Amino acid sequence: KFLSGGNRQNKDSTDGDVMAENLVMKTRTGIISDQIACGLRHSVIVERNTGHVYAFGYGGNGELGQGPTLVDLHIPTILHPEFTSKWRCVTLACGGQHNLAICQPTLGEDSYRFEGAAATNHENDRQVLFSWGRGLEGQLGIGGISSSVPRSVPLKQHKTSDAIVSVACGEYHSVVMTRDGLVYTFGQNTCGNLGLGHYRDSKHPSLMNIKKF
Repeated sequence: KFLSGGNRQNKDSTDGDVMAENLVMKTRTGIISDQIACGLRHSVIVERNTGHVYAFGYGGNGELGQGPTLVDLHIPTILHPEFTSKWRCVTLACGGQHNLAICQPTLGEDSYRFEGAAATNHENDRQVLFSWGRGLEGQLGIGGISSSVPRSVPLKQHKTSDAIVSVACGEYHSVVMTRDGLVYTFGQNTCGNLGLGHYRDSKHPSLMNIKKF
């Protein structure tokens, strides 16, 4: 299990929270994509027909999802085959050095289960939240560790009928929203960016209580 990655950082670079959806592009490798996202020093794209995720750029923290091989990649490379063969990506987001993705199984609901995962079964559309990359600040939602392969993220107090519909990332924190409008946050919280009423980091998803004035 990958616990930590490299320590190289470019402190002059800007926040990696950049995302563009529904962009049709054809890369040199012939991939037709309809989603892209950028981190601090890596990028990911989702192939239109298959939902496969390709990553490229800096990989020292596992953000390229290649398993134990923590290398930089200068061409789009599909994520670890064990994950890719069983899941297709619906939507994704990049943080500075991590990624979140909402995925659906490709082999049927009963063929590949993640016990305790944030799964939904709304209108026969089972979806699971995954994360990978740097996680030391808790931004992966799996307990303050990094991961070089996508790992399912459990959401406490989450109803299976309430589908996960949106994900977003800051440099070191993550935000998830469900169809019912519930918001979960996790990761670094030094400026209160998790919206939890305190400044403590959260290593697992915490349900945000939005105060109405």
